[in-house]
Amino acid sequence: MRLLKFDYLDRKRILGMALIVGVASVLFATIALPILGFYQGFTEYLGEGENVVAIHQGSANTPFSGSVSARMASRASELNGVCTVSPEVIIPSFARDEPVFVRGVLPRKFSHLSNIEVKKGSYLDEKGLNSALVGEELAERLSLQPNERVVIRSAMAERYSICTVKGIFSSGSALDDEILVPLYLGQILRGVGHGGLTMVRIGFDREVTSAEELRQSLQVENAGEDNWGDFWDILPISNVPVEEGELDYTGAEEYMKNFLEKYGISRGTLAALALSVFLFAGAAAVFAPRHLVKRHEEDILVLRSIGASNKTLKIDMTLKLLPWLLLSSVAGLALGYGLTLILERMGYLRLVTHTVAISFDPLVILGLISATIVIALFGVFRAFGEVGEE
Repeated sequence: MRLLKFDYLDRKRILGMALIVGVASVLFATIALPILGFYQGFTEYLGEGENVVAIHQGSANTPFSGSVSARMASRASELNGVCTVSPEVIIPSFARDEPVFVRGVLPRKFSHLSNIEVKKGSYLDEKGLNSALVGEELAERLSLQPNERVVIRSAMAERYSICTVKGIFSSGSALDDEILVPLYLGQILRGVGHGGLTMVRIGFDREVTSAEELRQSLQVENAGEDNWGDFWDILPISNVPVEEGELDYTGAEEYMKNFLEKYGISRGTLAALALSVFLFAGAAAVFAPRHLVKRHEEDILVLRSIGASNKTLKIDMTLKLLPWLLLSSVAGLALGYGLTLILERMGYLRLVTHTVAISFDPLVILGLISATIVIALFGVFRAFGEVGEE
């Protein structure tokens, strides 16, 4: 099919149509990318990769308020195929009057499961007293530098600690908005004994065992006698009773997805929300090409009178408008992505304590471009059906 040689489309009107379609794409990108970024960041919060299992209290109201006995770390460390066991305590707190999450960890074991790079200063010492490692996003927000002191006040117990910042780290994840402290200090701030944890993360070799096998083994071990083993060689652990409730042995990402779904939040619902915004903007994407066709109604009628069929005119206009639609959609998406990055750097994309990382999902991008073009072409075809009607 060759294009008609007649130059019947006004360039200014085409640019106007492309501008409207581009604005619709910008609107969709600035809404969809942060929404999907929030979901991805939250579901990956407790662990990284498919080789991590998290033990936590499944009956807790939030992923951060449950209690797990430290004996579970000892049991997990003795299972076949387990590479690393990281006991952790998460404490909602305040630092310099800002709400923050503090995470008590065993530094060496925690580093095996989390990709952390110290940008300034040094890493946490296993036996460091009142020391802290601050994520780079939080450090920038609180204006913290190595060797400075910061007062951390727990929101869960009447406890506080004056900590010295050992270093600033980067992980490229939600950890960049947190403060890492030695495990014992986290337990003090949380108001639990040495036998209390928020969760235990377990890294395992997928060639030796599987997540399901680990869950079954841990459930069997949990029913047996206590065996502290030699895991706790760094600080003394007393067998303090911990109100565990019902333990959950699901994968870290799966658990966070289930937690969100309890409140009706899933990747599908968030995508639907973003899509609803786009459909609202899509009304403009339909109007723009439809208006373009109506403004060229006289030219279309003239071409019909000299033998051009309606089908030929539709195909011709589609092929001539398609590059403009594609270009405006891609440009709008790029502009929207850049705008969200600026908003992120300015601190506007933040949910209480954590910055929302922008999710650049190729499927979302492809879906946006495809949907924009389809909606716009729908406007073209619909307008052609009205050409010549009184």
